[in-house]
Amino acid sequence: MVGSIILDDIYRLMLAALQDNARLGYTELGRQLGLSATAVADRMQKLEEAGVITGYHASTSSLKMGYGMIAFVRLRTTRDHFPAVEKLAKDLPSITECHIVTGEDSFLMRVHADTVHGLDQVLIALAQFGPTTSSIVLQSVVEHKSLVPVIQDDNA
Repeated sequence: MVGSIILDDIYRLMLAALQDNARLGYTELGRQLGLSATAVADRMQKLEEAGVITGYHASTSSLKMGYGMIAFVRLRTTRDHFPAVEKLAKDLPSITECHIVTGEDSFLMRVHADTVHGLDQVLIALAQFGPTTSSIVLQSVVEHKSLVPVIQDDNA
């Protein structure tokens, strides 16, 4: 159960189809699931209200958009710097993900850069908060993999 809905098999199939193609209309999705467009619309609204679906996005190619480099940057800092790091991560368009993590590092960020110089500019901006470690992506073998809802055992 998530929020106020139980994710049954139809919800699972719906979520899989939408993660594969978020542009599916209610009619086509209903055809695939054996439901009416009205039933699909009702289920979609319930998924949105429960916070299961948080948005609809286009998947883009960073390379074709001019970003020839992706790096994962780890930052080690103190808690008093967290708000400033979070603000910087939100303000810099090249930082597309920012996570607070466990272990020796405090943050893990995904950075898209057009050049090594562009990556260096991000590292310089982050260095005021503490040491960084970066790993440049050579090849991505899995990206944007769809999630399947965890099946909850109501008897557990």
